[in-house]
Amino acid sequence: MKSRTPKSKQIWFSKFVLSLGIAVGFAGTSFAAQFDAPYYELEKKHGAEWAKEDKAIDAKLAELEKKFGKKPNIIYILVDDLGYGELGVQGGGAMRGAPTPQIDRMAHEGMLLNGFYSEPSCTPTRTALMTGRHPVRTGLTDVIFPGNPAGLSPKEITIAEILSDAGYATAMYGKWHLGEGEETWPHNQGFDETLFGLYNAAPWAWNTGDDRYFWNDKNTPEFFTRYKLHGAMEAKKGEKAREIAPLNLETYASFEEDTFKRSMDFIKRNAKGEKPFFLYWASNLISQFTSHPDWEGKAPVGTHNGDQTMEHDHYVGQILKTLKDLGIAENTLVVWMSDNGPMTDFFPEYSYSAPVIVKVTVASMG
Repeated sequence: MKSRTPKSKQIWFSKFVLSLGIAVGFAGTSFAAQFDAPYYELEKKHGAEWAKEDKAIDAKLAELEKKFGKKPNIIYILVDDLGYGELGVQGGGAMRGAPTPQIDRMAHEGMLLNGFYSEPSCTPTRTALMTGRHPVRTGLTDVIFPGNPAGLSPKEITIAEILSDAGYATAMYGKWHLGEGEETWPHNQGFDETLFGLYNAAPWAWNTGDDRYFWNDKNTPEFFTRYKLHGAMEAKKGEKAREIAPLNLETYASFEEDTFKRSMDFIKRNAKGEKPFFLYWASNLISQFTSHPDWEGKAPVGTHNGDQTMEHDHYVGQILKTLKDLGIAENTLVVWMSDNGPMTDFFPEYSYSAPVIVKVTVASMG
């Protein structure tokens, strides 16, 4: 592996991330609330150079398509509430009591984007990711809790729908958090197959009666529980979703492993298929209230958050290894990021966010 990422690859990756609704931070002068201004200023200065680089990238992509017989696969990994500085590559990791060697390696071998805009909470980040639009334009500017009628409109065009139209096999596993109405769910938003949860961590703990959790069956607001709460949901495109596991801490503790296994199965099934694939793995970690039994107490830091960080890091390593073993790493783009920083409060409070990490073998982009 080369130690530095070619400039042309950086430009292509940046534009790809931007197309999924994540605004990459650029150096330069800008004015309040004019987030696109730095880009337009840089475009004036470097437009001709970018156009030249675009041609080189297009040529490389055409070369890859000729070699593999299909367009690049895309794996997008989104974690929940991981704060800046938690990863080893940022000075955390083992120093924080939860080593992250696999994600660190991904950052060193790929591209690390430390400056970019992310929303301050779960739902807005996910709607921006799915639609490429600012959340204010979709109306999803706050966290969706049970009973809230808000959700991702069927009229929105998602990245999964665009890629499906382009011939991609698509799958979504993990935390959806974009509405309770079935029309808002991933199998009705462009994904061929799904296994998903509708909420953040809090509702999974509501029926425990355990006072360790800030909401439980003793003090949960009544208006949050007027409607049926859904646990782990499963569906394929065109089907009606079915609940395959109830909403409680026991099922939540294993949900991460379940969605990881589904992700691995999807990769293996589609590795040699005729279609390229788009996998959106929306990890429930790192904000779970409880850890998987196999990972409980593994982190030297001694907290369930540390255990979860190590569990997730292990899964990321397995995905990267599988891509290499299947011979498709060269033609697969992997993006990793957190939806926002630690859940210290809700809107209009804010927190910090982990970086975007983009991984693809150096050979794939020159």
